[in-house]
Amino acid sequence: MQLLESDIRAALIACTDLGDTTPSSCGPPWLHEVVLANHRCRVDAIAVGPQIRAYEIKSDGDSLRRLPSQIAALSATFQNVTLATTNRHLTRALTLVPSWWEVVLAERRFGRIHIELVRIGYSNPCIDPMSFAQLVFRAEALQLLAQYGLDHGMWRETRTSLWSCMVRNLDVDVIADGVRATLLRRLATIATEQWSS
Repeated sequence: MQLLESDIRAALIACTDLGDTTPSSCGPPWLHEVVLANHRCRVDAIAVGPQIRAYEIKSDGDSLRRLPSQIAALSATFQNVTLATTNRHLTRALTLVPSWWEVVLAERRFGRIHIELVRIGYSNPCIDPMSFAQLVFRAEALQLLAQYGLDHGMWRETRTSLWSCMVRNLDVDVIADGVRATLLRRLATIATEQWSS
């Protein structure tokens, strides 16, 4: 039976640790199908923990045709990246993704999806601050700039101008902290809206 993207996604979220398939409600919050404005593509999921980790899923029903462009986009944008794939794609995928990407294998065993760590990942050695800044929406970028007194005269500017202002005036670690806090607020808003609906 083929492993679908939805199967792999659910197994990833349920893992407290790679290689542990015990469900947990204590893991980092997730955003799904996030559009990357600078690269005009989507990332399957983002886990917002101490660092922001992107997950790219290649199921049995996928091809690797778009993977090279996705590698460029995710490598520019995220602090950590995990490729989750199946035996169908594993060998080829390992030759394509950068050495710092984490790689995990999804397999069906005894009716359950298991996630096995194939290759340990490391922090992104060459993150692009502009790509990272573009994870926030225009209103969120304004709010972040305001925290540092950088919003004067910026209220009518385009989102690209706001992102550029962030990159020109803020250290990459400050941007990272701001983006992480912004995504957590966005997740809290989504949760509140879902709870009240």
